[in-house]
Amino acid sequence: MNWRGLLLLSLLGLLAWGGWTLQEGIQQQSDVRQTRLRPHDPDYFMRDFTTLRLGPDGRPASRLRATAMRHYPADGHAELDAPRMQFHPAQGKPWRLRADTGRLSGDHRQVDLRGRVLIEREPGPVNRALKIVTRDVVVYPERDFARSDADIRIDSPGHVLQGTGFKAWLRHNKLEILSNVRSRHDP
Repeated sequence: MNWRGLLLLSLLGLLAWGGWTLQEGIQQQSDVRQTRLRPHDPDYFMRDFTTLRLGPDGRPASRLRATAMRHYPADGHAELDAPRMQFHPAQGKPWRLRADTGRLSGDHRQVDLRGRVLIEREPGPVNRALKIVTRDVVVYPERDFARSDADIRIDSPGHVLQGTGFKAWLRHNKLEILSNVRSRHDP
């Protein structure tokens, strides 16, 4: 074998060895990452994120924002810090919901707003201003529906409603208090 053939064979051997070494290093790094990630650890996170859901007409139907989101691979759920939601009804001003913390289900069909929840709607041509204070609200964004079993207080100009539990069909501006309803009207 001449010196060119030997050089070519050496280069091919070096190249094969380098490729194998690189592949082993990548595999080892992947194995290390997988062993460090436990099911109860987040696999990714986002800060100051916003998601927008459009309705069939192409207009915004709902929006979800949070200061931070951590995704957990075990069941696909995400934990939310300071979640803010907004729903656009067929008529009138949007509903705004905010909570201390939240949880987005793995299939993204349910948002649990945890702790104190504030729901507000500005006055408009077809609706009155409302301020609702409650706790632990479950929201189904695709259905524009929210519910809670906790105590609720609704303030609107000249009127206060209190009760326990509610259901809200946000797209249709309909709210139902489930029990122990008390009302006060200030003329």
